[in-house]
Amino acid sequence: MQTRLLLNLFLFITVLALAVTAWFVYQDKHAVNYLSSLPPAQVNRIVIPREHGDIILSATGDNWRMEKPHKLPAHNFRVQSLLGLLQTPVNQSYASSELDLSQLGLMPARASILFNDREIRFGKANPVNHKRYLLSEQRVYLLDDSLYPLVSAEAASLVSLSLLEPGMTIQTISLPDITLKKMPDTTWHDQHGKSVAADSAQQLLDNWRDASAYAVHAYMSRDKARAVKLELDNQTTIHFLVATDNNAVIIGRPDAGVEYHLDAQYADSLLKIPSN
Repeated sequence: MQTRLLLNLFLFITVLALAVTAWFVYQDKHAVNYLSSLPPAQVNRIVIPREHGDIILSATGDNWRMEKPHKLPAHNFRVQSLLGLLQTPVNQSYASSELDLSQLGLMPARASILFNDREIRFGKANPVNHKRYLLSEQRVYLLDDSLYPLVSAEAASLVSLSLLEPGMTIQTISLPDITLKKMPDTTWHDQHGKSVAADSAQQLLDNWRDASAYAVHAYMSRDKARAVKLELDNQTTIHFLVATDNNAVIIGRPDAGVEYHLDAQYADSLLKIPSN
């Protein structure tokens, strides 16, 4: 009886050991490797080197802001797309020391990006499968070419599509044909001292606050652009230049070096007082 008990115990321990070994082998084979060991949550600064001036983004709480070249809120969704590069699943890779990086377009790189101090380089696209060579942490990978266009795009493409920053409070808005000013008693008057309906004034302010561009580009001077001035409660003044055509409203901010492209339907809602 004792011999059988010992035998059963031995067999149980053997089976358990084999199961544990099999589990670890399975985990090792199915472990997910990422392009970088740096967790996105630890990133608070992104730099995209450029010949004529780097693009610099910094985290402010849960949001991102561009420090250079445009001092404006960043396009959070696109920044999150950039951060997602760190957790791109990878399989096969090669030690960079064993390859001619210049032949792969990685030395010098076609483009690069730094998350804190962790650099990822973009090289040539493979002509056969159209995947791109990337260098990260001394390893070379061949991955889908999804983020290279964003990393190599103009800086303005990483600027928020909103015309105004969150929390901005307008005290005076000067449009091409009328100026509205908020009085100490919270009513609104035009430049002639005539009272303006509160609902109409508030709707105009909401239109500016909620307007969203479909694209942001580097600023260009345009003929027949009309001036719009917003004076805020923090003593800040923002100057816009607005140009319109049949297809778009283009709102330039010369001081920030960008212009916002909006659908033509925004022309009346941003430049005229809504009727009751």
